[in-house]
Amino acid sequence: MKISPCVAALGLSLIAVFPAGAEDAVRLNDFVELEQKMSDGLLHGDGPGFASQVAEDWKIVLANAKTLTIAQVTEPLSTGKLKFRSAKISDLEVRTYGDTAIVIGVNETSGSWAGEDFAGRDRFTDVFVRKNGTWKCVASHTSNFAKE
Repeated sequence: MKISPCVAALGLSLIAVFPAGAEDAVRLNDFVELEQKMSDGLLHGDGPGFASQVAEDWKIVLANAKTLTIAQVTEPLSTGKLKFRSAKISDLEVRTYGDTAIVIGVNETSGSWAGEDFAGRDRFTDVFVRKNGTWKCVASHTSNFAKE
């Protein structure tokens, strides 16, 4: 099973969709940091660390149209059923709309699920909502790049 939610790690190559300004740069950096914390949880098999960055009702829609809840990701992470060997994001775009933000990017991941290797390059979308001054990812989606 291929999993590639909200990951960030090696060699960030970023593009921000913001009008120029210091506040916008801070917002971009905030989301880079959030994506990095989520990635760290995935790369280190830290289910609770990953879960602390997402809402309790977070869900991901995978490229094969299956969905996973936070429990369906964190339990396999914590038990070692899901292991990430690498994760890299690029082409990151961030758009904010008040207390909602959309992060779009490209990720490349590799790892294993129940002993079955996976690797891929996907475009992802993460939706964040700010509540009580804290941003949480509430939904994620991945789409595979066409194989050439």
